[in-house]
Formats: sequence, structure tokens, C-alpha cells
Amino acid sequence: MSFYRSGSETNHGAVGRATLLKPGSLASLVPFKGFAEERELRERMLLKSFLARHGFPSLHRPREFGPSAVLRIEHLYPIHVAARKGDADMVRIMLKNGADADVTHGGSNALDMAQEEDEDGSHLEVLQVLADLLELKCQTF
Repeated sequence: MSFYRSGSETNHGAVGRATLLKPGSLASLVPFKGFAEERELRERMLLKSFLARHGFPSLHRPREFGPSAVLRIEHLYPIHVAARKGDADMVRIMLKNGADADVTHGGSNALDMAQEEDEDGSHLEVLQVLADLLELKCQTF
């Protein structure tokens, strides 16, 4: 079963409503995109909120901290925080938006951090997301 929105605006007021269609009757119809667009907007809002709440200027820029500009400054990226917190949904959103899971902080990447924080499977979903990404990368090389 598929839901589609009519491509014709003269469809007796049915524009915008989902219609249950039988397979093979898709001739003059376009895919209903409202759910995907709504989800994408929600994910962008969640990401923006996460970055602001944790003091990050953007998804791709670290939060820098250290005693002074002369001494070594450490870089903590948003994906590190999400992995440490065990927030699998946020890790997925970040990866979907181009976050680099391989960036390091103190010699550890997001997968390492999730493993360090895991207690009795508390970070299992994050570990699975990052392991799946690693497996996908291995398959492409």
C-alpha cells in the first residue's frame, strides 16, 4: 500500500489529502512528500538546538577549549558529545548532515567514546550506528 497526493489541483478538493491507491494506478500521481519534509525539518531543528545547547558554532566546527591560546587547544566536536551521551538519534542526524565520525579528541573518535561510556549496553544503539558506518566504509574501499 502506498500513499500519494494527487498531481491535479482539480481533483474535487482532494488536493493535499493522502489517498490509498491500488498498485498500477499511479499514472497521473506524484509521491506524497509531506512526511519526509516534516521529518527533515524536525531533524534540522533538533540539530540546531543540540548545537546551541552544547556551545558549538556549527556541526563541522569544534568547541575549542584549553588554558590559553599559546598552549595546546583541544577540539571537541558535536558528534563526540552525542556519542558520549548515548544519543543515537542525534548521531544519525549528524552523520546524515555530513559529520565526520573519524575526527578525534584526545586520540578517541566517536566510536571509541561511545565504547568508553557504555555500561551494560547503555550505548548499544550508538555503537551499532557507528559500527554500521564503519562497515559501510570498509565495503566501499
